[in-house]
Amino acid sequence: MATTDASAIASPYIEYLKSEGYLPELDEAGVVRFKREGLVYLIVLDASDPDYFPMVLPNFWQSADEATRREALDAINETSGRVKVAKVVMDESGRVSAHVESFVNDAEHAKQIMKRCMDAAHTAAQLFLEKMKP
Repeated sequence: MATTDASAIASPYIEYLKSEGYLPELDEAGVVRFKREGLVYLIVLDASDPDYFPMVLPNFWQSADEATRREALDAINETSGRVKVAKVVMDESGRVSAHVESFVNDAEHAKQIMKRCMDAAHTAAQLFLEKMKP
């Protein structure tokens, strides 16, 4: 995605987040980053699919070893099944993130559901972390 495309697509989201008191930034890859309650959220926009709205709460937990990874997969499955719209995933290095994905009609529609997406990602992360407590 060219930076100009990224800026044009991200502009309504950045404006909305600023109006809500957040300090969003757009990186060179076209990803909108902002903090909420000390956690970094990402909106990973795709110029080839403007109806796709993905929000990510990345890397909020890291697996220490293979046994913990297996335990985490159980917690991931249960969490993803319990929290509407959100899914929790673990990458190959054991980092765990919460993803909320939706299809929207336009940026106005996305802005209407943005807070709920943040809440769903946060709820999924909290539920996962609760499951991983000793």
